[in-house]
Amino acid sequence: TPFPAHSKCTSHLGFGLENTEQLTPRELEVLKLTALGMTPREIAGKLHISYHTVRNHTSNLRRKLRATNNLMLFKNSQVLGLL
Repeated sequence: TPFPAHSKCTSHLGFGLENTEQLTPRELEVLKLTALGMTPREIAGKLHISYHTVRNHTSNLRRKLRATNNLMLFKNSQVLGLL
């Protein structure tokens, strides 16, 4: 099931979870492992998925959380309470 949206979660970003696409459990897992400093190849090995799948999840996360790089991805994720 997708990551549940919290209707009252808003931020200075101008959006809350209710206005973003829902994250899948796998995207959330990739987000947390990336935030721990793991590389896409390390994440792929840990989750038994391909490197390209990890990159696709990361790309989806950036789109959904309106981030152009990992630093912005982590900041937006923290503001929204995902990390």
